[in-house]
Amino acid sequence: MAEVWVEAMGEEGEYVELLGKESDTNAAVRSSAFHEVIDQYPDLVMVEQQSANWEQTEAFEKMETIYSPTRTSRALSAEMIPWQWALRQPSQQQA
Repeated sequence: MAEVWVEAMGEEGEYVELLGKESDTNAAVRSSAFHEVIDQYPDLVMVEQQSANWEQTEAFEKMETIYSPTRTSRALSAEMIPWQWALRQPSQQQA
């Protein structure tokens, strides 16, 4: 799945990673596995990593802050949604 995400990103751009609970071993394993692939692409840059503790409201609030109108990140990596990695293009960001 990480390879598909890299391809969809065009192998470049900024992204943020939204984690579940930092103390959750499985969350760390999933994140590590994706980074094994993504970190091979130097033009993909993680600009922020936040934990939302598996709480939807907390995740939403953090994403509102992360995706401020001045942020240029093109993608979100998240464990808080049913799929592991989700794209969010700049045209979908609120101004």
